[in-house]
Formats: sequence, C-alpha cells, structure tokens
Amino acid sequence: MGLLPGGEMRQTFPALLTQMKAGDWRSVEQLRRDLERVESAEDGQWRQAYITAAARNRGADLGRLIEFLRSCDAWLTTGLEDARMRTGGLGEDLAEQVRQVRTEWEQIVANPELGGESHE
Repeated sequence: MGLLPGGEMRQTFPALLTQMKAGDWRSVEQLRRDLERVESAEDGQWRQAYITAAARNRGADLGRLIEFLRSCDAWLTTGLEDARMRTGGLGEDLAEQVRQVRTEWEQIVANPELGGESHE
C-alpha cells in the first residue's frame, strides 16, 4: 500500500511520467492565463480574450499533458477517498501523505517554478 497509482497505471506511470517531463508545460500555463483573461475581461474585451483563448496554437503536447493531469487527479482523489474511509493508524498517515502530495502537485501545476525543474 502506498501513494503510487494502482492497476495498469502502476505499470505505465514511470514511463509516462518521464514522457510528460519532456512535454512543453508552458502550453498549460499559457492556457490557464488565457482562460483567466476570459474570466476577468470587461464588456469590451471579452470577445478578443475568448478568441485568443480558443485560437492560440498551443502545440502538440497540450492534449497529452491535460490527460496526464486528469489521470493523476483521478488517482490522487481516489487515494484520498480510500484513505479517508480508514480511521486511525496507517489509514490516517496515508491520508495525510496523499493530502501533502496533492497540495504539492497543485502548487507545482499552479507555479511550475516551484517544481525545481525548468520546462522551457
């Protein structure tokens, strides 16, 4: 029992992680910024912000990176739920570890510079 994904993902995760490290993570950050501009755009600016967010070429990596983030979110969420179902001892320890990993993951995704590696 640990924080690694289970099932088939346990077998494929290390290679997938290596592939994702080589991806252009700037595209995810650019998409996030463009979507924030859409959300915060004033009446006269929302149309341009929307077109920019929809039409910008983000490269070939974006789809794979987003799918990777979704699958990681799914197994982390499942791990948190499973750990929450346990009470006391190992279950609570694992739940806290999963919470810490998820918090760190969210911080890295929100601010890639915190990850310690440059993805540029």
